[in-house]
Amino acid sequence: VVTRIDVTHMRFRKSGDRNVDDLVLVTTIFDRAANMIGSRQTTVKFHLLDASLEKLGRQGLNIKQGFDVKPGTYLVRSVVQESEGAQLSALNHQVEIP
Repeated sequence: VVTRIDVTHMRFRKSGDRNVDDLVLVTTIFDRAANMIGSRQTTVKFHLLDASLEKLGRQGLNIKQGFDVKPGTYLVRSVVQESEGAQLSALNHQVEIP
């Protein structure tokens, strides 16, 4: 699962010459019967210079999480929360694995 995150909506805190924030992404896979198949959590700690933050804002952040599943239809749910602004966002997407 690749989750693309638009960091321009995050509220970074300035600490010296760095832009600081923590991001937690939890992705969970459910089968057709709504049984949880697997879940992964990734934490990203940002300590970015202004130029790096600007570049990341243009490109976005892609986070890859691997799951080993059999062919079938699944619901993928990704939930992301950042620490400085305490913002929370979620996305559900149905996928077919041939």
